[in-house]
Amino acid sequence: MPSLRPDNGSDSARPTWTSALSGVVRDAVALARVRLELLALEGRSHAQAVVLLLLLGWAALCLFLLGLAFLAVMLTVLWWDTPYRVLALAAFAFVFLTLGAVGAAWAWRNWVVQRNWFEATRQELAADARKLRP
Repeated sequence: MPSLRPDNGSDSARPTWTSALSGVVRDAVALARVRLELLALEGRSHAQAVVLLLLLGWAALCLFLLGLAFLAVMLTVLWWDTPYRVLALAAFAFVFLTLGAVGAAWAWRNWVVQRNWFEATRQELAADARKLRP
């Protein structure tokens, strides 16, 4: 009796549903691994940025407090007779207060830039979702 299936060669050359399923699973695992590596890289980058911001904030706070201390000493010495002491303390107070303000502004600017965590991962996952939609 003749076969109803067309004979295209050997049956082993055609993929079965198990091999197709294993290929899909293998691709999904590879895709998930790449996305997790991207997530880990972004996480490390953001953690380093947070540590840097904390250090900058701490330095700005220390400089600002030191400037306030010099300002307090300046106000105390202001009642003394020699103007050079006042000039020196005013210069130190100005320098430390300026450095503290610059450090605080720099830390704030970096914080605003770094607030959007894992943006590349979200973009890649959105692109993957668009590609998978029919």
